[in-house]
Amino acid sequence: MSWLFIDTHKMNEMRLGILDGDASKIEMLEGRSRVLLLALQQLDRQTLAGLDGVCVVAGPGSFSSLRSGVLTANLFARLFKCRLVSVRANEAVDLDTLAARLSRSEFSAMAFAAPMYGAEPNITK
Repeated sequence: MSWLFIDTHKMNEMRLGILDGDASKIEMLEGRSRVLLLALQQLDRQTLAGLDGVCVVAGPGSFSSLRSGVLTANLFARLFKCRLVSVRANEAVDLDTLAARLSRSEFSAMAFAAPMYGAEPNITK
């Protein structure tokens, strides 16, 4: 099984790649949403077309960081008509364990993932 994995819960740091059983191909990236979109563009289109699902870390975390990751995960799951699963940050620490849990369908698929913010958004002028 192969899953697109998106983790943007930390400010200016993200993990992105394909989780497929034992071989986890996840990259650590620095930056924000622009970096995420550029990195997604580099992924193999055939691999993306054959995804079993999209797994996103939905929090808790930074408002700005989470919204870009969760939005992207929702979009890709709809675009590729595959399952969508959101996990908490502590469930995504060990990616081998997460990949095994995904392959055993331990997480329920959802229509859309919602971010879990670590605090109230602080939006100012």
